[in-house]
Amino acid sequence: MNFVSVSLVFVGGGLGSVTRFMLTKLTQHLWGAYPYGTLAANLLGALLIGALSVLIYEKQVIPTPYNDLALAGFLGGLTTFSSMVLDTYSLAEREPLWVPAAYLFSNLAVGFLLFFIAQSLARRA
Repeated sequence: MNFVSVSLVFVGGGLGSVTRFMLTKLTQHLWGAYPYGTLAANLLGALLIGALSVLIYEKQVIPTPYNDLALAGFLGGLTTFSSMVLDTYSLAEREPLWVPAAYLFSNLAVGFLLFFIAQSLARRA
């Protein structure tokens, strides 16, 4: 670990967090209180990490210092397990059980599917 790596994670994390914040505000404005912003951030993160993992570890087309910026930084700031848990709890308090269950399924299963789709597409590129 060195200063450059820590700085890149710091910058990437800030950009990822701001992106998540903006997605949340945009989706609340468009569609109301359902936590689409967290869902969008987590699914986008799954898609991006699927593609980036191939580009970084298999094809090695992204220079090493930027791995920290992209993975630990941007994607770490963009995606959020803690917000997903809080959103699920909030949904469970006010909605029928199928709503928070569908939300969890969307985050986990669809995210996993997007990860594999992105990896397959990145390998073909």
